Amino acid sequence: MNPQARYKGLRIPLPQAIQGQAQLAFATPMVVGQSLILGPLVTALTGLFPPIQDPVLKAWMRGVLLWSGVDLVVEGDEQLDPQGRYVFVSNHQSHFDVPCVSSALPVPVRFVAKRSLAKIPVFGAAMRAVGTVVIDRDDRSDTMRRLKDAQRGVAQRCSLHFFAEGTRSQDGQLRPFKKGAAAMALALQIPLVPVAVSGTRHIYPKGTVKLKPGTGYVSIGRPIPPGREDTAEERSRLTREVRAEVQRMLLQHGEPVDEPNLERDPVGHQEVLRGR
Repeated sequence: MNPQARYKGLRIPLPQAIQGQAQLAFATPMVVGQSLILGPLVTALTGLFPPIQDPVLKAWMRGVLLWSGVDLVVEGDEQLDPQGRYVFVSNHQSHFDVPCVSSALPVPVRFVAKRSLAKIPVFGAAMRAVGTVVIDRDDRSDTMRRLKDAQRGVAQRCSLHFFAEGTRSQDGQLRPFKKGAAAMALALQIPLVPVAVSGTRHIYPKGTVKLKPGTGYVSIGRPIPPGREDTAEERSRLTREVRAEVQRMLLQHGEPVDEPNLERDPVGHQEVLRGR
């Protein structure tokens, strides 16, 4: 039985052959218009009235799903304490992962995002205003500095979310997980939470400008408490455990996840685990 959608998208009732083009033509001005209003509002609320910043931010993300015709099914959020802080770790399939995850999680959350997203007009300014951790994947020292700043800053009041593969998967295969999320959970001594995002790669495939209205699924696993000591072995254990749980949840939704193995981290000099 297909779970009931938490949020329903507004879909253009046309034949499937032209529905995608029509939905994109409809969604683009709606999302741009909404962003021109809510983006500056989110930025202004940083200094004026921070408590309502997160509700406005979630409304913005849910609006993106609404106009794009995306239904959202959420599973497992009852395992989270709405007053708690977590480090969330997920796979990455599409640009729609951010609005899906942001809408699904019952706690304030900030994303660790690549620098290019911060250059988008309006959206980038809002990202920075709410405390998004912007990193340059080609500059390891700058990335480490920004994550250290996040430990002392935004992570003291909000949960953080990492796309642990570092980039979007074009075919749905689960890529190697980097250890940054495990290191953050250990530094903050807060639980690491696996999150599986599925269905979004069909809605807006990587490398295309095609929009296909559909259903996104966000499955939330049980929180994994970190050990007391921040060691290489503990980072590996946490990374291995969280990836295995994401893999299990993706399999439940029929995603073509791969067999686990061990690879080298292409960004740094530490290993990343793919399950084993």
